[in-house]
This record gives sequence, structure tokens and C-alpha cells, in this order.
Amino acid sequence: MLNVLHHLQILRFAVPATVVIGVAPQYFFTWLAWRLLSVPFPRRLYERGDEFFYDMYQSLVCFFYETCTGAEVIFYGDPIPWDKQENVIILCNHQSSVDWMVSDFIGIRQGSLGRIRYILKSGLKYLPLYGFYFAQHSCIYVKRSGADDQAHIIRKLKEMKARKLPMWLVIFPEGTRYNVLNTQVIEKSQKFAAERGLPVLSHVLTPRTKATEASFEVLSSDYLDAVYDLTIAYSNAYESPVPRRPAPSMTDFLLSRGQKVHVYCRRFAAHDFPKDNEATKKWLHERFAEKDRILNKFYSEGGQMPGVPRRRRLPWFRTFPSFVIFMAALLPFLMTKWGRSAYWKMWLVSSFGTVSYMMLLFGKVQR
Repeated sequence: MLNVLHHLQILRFAVPATVVIGVAPQYFFTWLAWRLLSVPFPRRLYERGDEFFYDMYQSLVCFFYETCTGAEVIFYGDPIPWDKQENVIILCNHQSSVDWMVSDFIGIRQGSLGRIRYILKSGLKYLPLYGFYFAQHSCIYVKRSGADDQAHIIRKLKEMKARKLPMWLVIFPEGTRYNVLNTQVIEKSQKFAAERGLPVLSHVLTPRTKATEASFEVLSSDYLDAVYDLTIAYSNAYESPVPRRPAPSMTDFLLSRGQKVHVYCRRFAAHDFPKDNEATKKWLHERFAEKDRILNKFYSEGGQMPGVPRRRRLPWFRTFPSFVIFMAALLPFLMTKWGRSAYWKMWLVSSFGTVSYMMLLFGKVQR
């Protein structure tokens, strides 16, 4: 009996991982075909198609990570407008790769899933297929190099603004993940803050400000509707969140049942943005000091954030069609000898091509 349960646990991770990663070549070649077919037409037509494809793929992710796991998303703080799409900057604390999914969980509820763009660390650009595609989807890679990153972000955002590209721009200002077990990183962040007269934080890291400064500088009130400042925490229905443990990994999340994702939102209208870089720095440090207080309350008071909790379930029929479509695209390649041969050639050619392109592109940029 235990052996059966063990294998079922493995399947709860293996099946989603196989599907989500396994359909990458099919997604890539479908996107590439659309990119070529749309060349004669206005660029906005291509972008609408790209947003549609991205919505489909991320809906598949939501199917496994929310619909199948039974995860519950609980909202606190300012209401997020669910009945209209907004152009926004999303500021999040960063603890786990699951944080990426949380932006999906929120975006899909507003109908803005296809608009999500990330500011990403530079090393991710060399991921086969994904690294190339994220750049095509107008995500921005940074090296954490201060002024150079800021100039690069400003240039990319000006291009996006000129094209009037709809966006949810997701920024993790900490620059790396907060892990309660990685005391060296936490102590280094606290020392940095103390030496500069900044708030010394216990549940988040001191934020890096350059990406936020650049975003506020370019995406002003004539383009954005708001900033959603999100504080994220995780708990399990069967365990107390005290004492604080590391946030669940993507694997942990898939293997679990009854995960609760707590999201405290502060919504700042665009006309209330800070007006210069120094004001932005101060504002961002204040936001992270507030996150620290919210998380301190959460972990000291049994998993409760300030305010009244609000639950908003994601209907299964919003994500299930994506699962059906991608399974229909994947199974023919896995169930025949010819299909398996073609599938691995697709992976090999697309991986080599996309990684080589990114290496050449960024090599030229550096020179």
C-alpha cells in the first residue's frame, strides 16, 4: 500500500512536469509560425497573438498548480479590480520559484495573463527555448550591475511604451530569494541596510531600487494605471506557519494538497507615483518595511495577514481547455516511434538554435 502511495506521489509531480516542459517545442514552433505569418501585418496583430499563446501556456501552468493541487489564494488589503484590465507594475517579495506562479494566479483572474512580462536575472536567457521566448515576449534580462541595468531597462521600456504594449511588469526588487535557512544572505542584507541607515528587515531582504526607478521614470501616469505592491506568504492547511519554514519549491507545491497562498495587496494609483529617483528609493524601502511588518504579523499570529481575508476561486473550466489542447499536441509525438523521433529532433534543433542565438546576441551587446 505504501509503495502504491509513493508511486502516486511521484506521478503528481512527474505528469505536470512532463506536460508543462514537454510541450515547449510544440509551443515554440507554433509561436514561430505565427511570428512569420504575421510579418506582413501591423505588429500589434502579432503581439495580440503572442499574448493569446502565452495566456494558453500559463493557463496550463495554473491548471496544474492551482486547479489540480486545490491551492487556495487568499487576498487581503486593497481590492484588485477584477472587472477590467489594467497596465500595472507588480512589486513582490521573493521566496521561491512559486512566486512566478502567484503573478499567474492573479493575472488570470483579471484576464491579464497574456500581458505578464518579467524583469529577469541574466542567466535565465540561456535556458533552451524559454530564454529566447521570454525575450520575444518583452521580458527584460538584467545582470544586477546598477547603472548599466538601469539604462538597459529604460531603453527596453521606452521601446515597449512606443509600441503601446499592454503589460503587467513583474519586478522582484530583492534580486534573489529570501530563504530562512540561508542566514548568510539575510545577515549580509541586514548589514548593508544598517550601514546605510535603511530599515533592518527580518522577513524580507533589502530591496535593490534600480529596476523600480527605471520603471517609474519611463512608465508614468500617461501609460500605467497603478502599482500592485504584493506581499506573499505560504501556508499549508494541515500545518501551522510558525516557526517560519522555507517557502515551497515548485516540486513541493505540486506534491502538496491544501496549500494556501496569502497575498496582501497595496494598490497605488499612477498619479501617486514618486516623482524622482530619490523619492522612488525612499518609497520602495518604505514598502519593504511594511512587507516586513505584515510578514511578522503573519508568522507571529498563526498565519493571518492584516484585514479581512477574501477568497476568489478560479473556475476549473478556465484552465482545463489549455490542458486538453496541449495534451492533444503532445500525445501524438509520444505514442508513436515516428513521433518520438521527430519530437527529440524538435527539442535538439530548437534548443541549439535558441541558445546559440542568445549567446550571439548578448555577445554582440557586450562588445
